[in-house]
Amino acid sequence: SISGTPQQIPVSAFNSLFDNGSFSNLAQPSGGISIDALQATIMNQAQFRRFTGHNSAVFNFVVDVDGSSTKQAGIRWMEFRQSGDGQPWSLFQEGTYVAADNKHAWNASLAMDDQGNIGMGYTGMSSDNSTNGNVRVSTFYTGRLSGDTAGTMTIAEEPIAIGNGLFTNERYGDYSKIDVDPSDDQTFWFIDEYINNSRKGVVGVFKIAPDIPIISFGSTSGTISED
Repeated sequence: SISGTPQQIPVSAFNSLFDNGSFSNLAQPSGGISIDALQATIMNQAQFRRFTGHNSAVFNFVVDVDGSSTKQAGIRWMEFRQSGDGQPWSLFQEGTYVAADNKHAWNASLAMDDQGNIGMGYTGMSSDNSTNGNVRVSTFYTGRLSGDTAGTMTIAEEPIAIGNGLFTNERYGDYSKIDVDPSDDQTFWFIDEYINNSRKGVVGVFKIAPDIPIISFGSTSGTISED
């Protein structure tokens, strides 16, 4: 906004509604209970960053990418830019990320490193459209380099942690967040949740900067305490 005046910026159409807004949407493999797609919400969080010559803000939310009665969660993400503080915002790029093997992809978080590359972590599991129907709630990441074709995530999906069990309650989420390490301004830290014998949090660490020829990755996990 400029001096508190809101802007309306047109974007492409998308379908973000699951089950009329209910909290039970995505069926887990092997007959598990359907869990929350976390719809109609900008996921944690809209991230702002200043670069030389422009400011950027990136954010995401879940959409249904199937287009039929079959549901498949994908990630709608956008980058808005302004030429400087207090200047008008405009849509720079937008895209819909569909996970490998048509898995559900949702509960994402994305951020930009010091070069404008985007890292995005997210939750994934098998959908009815997947060839492999046995991927339980798991954590993955992807990303893009700043010079890649607009609106695309070009880094091949990589796993952070593969789940080995089913959630027993439709409540899911609350714990997804990505940040850039201030020590080098290029390392992404992503926290998510999955089942590793019990409900756990997992932290994945990765880089996608072009001067890092090999994607590096590490993870750690711990039990999540419910409030």
